[in-house]
Amino acid sequence: MIIFADKSFNIGDVVQLSDGTLCTITEINVRTTMLKTFDGNVIIIPNSDFLNQKILNKSLSEIADKKRVEVNV
Repeated sequence: MIIFADKSFNIGDVVQLSDGTLCTITEINVRTTMLKTFDGNVIIIPNSDFLNQKILNKSLSEIADKKRVEVNV
């Protein structure tokens, strides 16, 4: 409920998890938040863990329109 009331995260926001993974928030439920990585993986995080981690919301920053893509050669 804190995530709903706080409004620090919204569906569609690009966030960076504490391990460096970049994801898009696809769903916020009462108990869990669903994220999709840029390589198509889905991560489901319990909201208690989501609130206790350091998470960078890239959509709230001035560089929100810039995207980074990693290409392995």
